[in-house]
Amino acid sequence: MVFTEREVRHADASADPPRALCAAFCVKEALFKAVGGPFDPLGCEVFAREDEGPPDVEVDPSRGGDLRGRRIDVRLFAEGGDLVAAVLLWGEAGGPAPGGIEG
Repeated sequence: MVFTEREVRHADASADPPRALCAAFCVKEALFKAVGGPFDPLGCEVFAREDEGPPDVEVDPSRGGDLRGRRIDVRLFAEGGDLVAAVLLWGEAGGPAPGGIEG
C-alpha cells in the first residue's frame, strides 16, 4: 500500500482524482530518493493543491524516516500528461532548521 485513507479521500474530492494520486506518488518517490534510507510511504502524506501550487507534505517522524528539523521543498512539473516531482531537503536530520518538521 502506498496511500493512506486520508490521501485517497482527499484525491477523490479533487477535480481530477487520478492526477492527484499520481502527483502524490511522484512526490513520495522523490522524497524516498532524497532521504536515501529507510522510508515508509505510509509515513508521509501528500495532498495535491487545486491551485497548482506545490503539494502539502505531512510526515510522521516515527514512520517517514528521520526528517525532524528538516525543511522539505517540493516542486511538481507538468508537461502534457506527464508529472515530475522534485524534492529538496534542507538542514541536518535531527537538527534545527527554520520551517522544519518538529519531532
